[in-house]
Amino acid sequence: MTGQSPDPPGREPMITYWQAQDGYRSTIDARERFEELTIRDLSVRAFATLKARGTYDPAKHGDAGKYQPLTAADHLEILAAGEVLARHYRHPAHVDQAVKAGASWSQIAEAVGSDEAHIRQQYREWAAGQHQLHIYYEGKLGMDDTEYAAAIRRASEPPAGPEVEREAGQ
Repeated sequence: MTGQSPDPPGREPMITYWQAQDGYRSTIDARERFEELTIRDLSVRAFATLKARGTYDPAKHGDAGKYQPLTAADHLEILAAGEVLARHYRHPAHVDQAVKAGASWSQIAEAVGSDEAHIRQQYREWAAGQHQLHIYYEGKLGMDDTEYAAAIRRASEPPAGPEVEREAGQ
């Protein structure tokens, strides 16, 4: 990962979320590509700033010609790779683990920068999807009926009082 050269010949940019989701072998690949493109962009901008100020010195700053400006497709790939990473890191299973560990819905909402009702709704939708996986894959994946019912109960519990929230946060 040099961050210097444009895309290799023959490589198709992954400019949509779905292309990136299917195209990267792992989140590590997505992160490396995201970093490669953003570093290249930052370098191009830094060289342009140095040149505009009249302070660019090839001996001191390196060869600006090695860093090609990003294309529109490159910028779209940054967005697509970023979305792959964001969806990975904010996976609803993390909410499930937090609520099972005793975190309140308001604490979870604060942790993800959202409101409690929205988080609960997303959790219910995720649980329903997990339950459908269990049915479709004949019990090999997802939540069985009991787990699904428990998840829906958790999502429907009234907001915790301040004392309970304080205890869960400690």
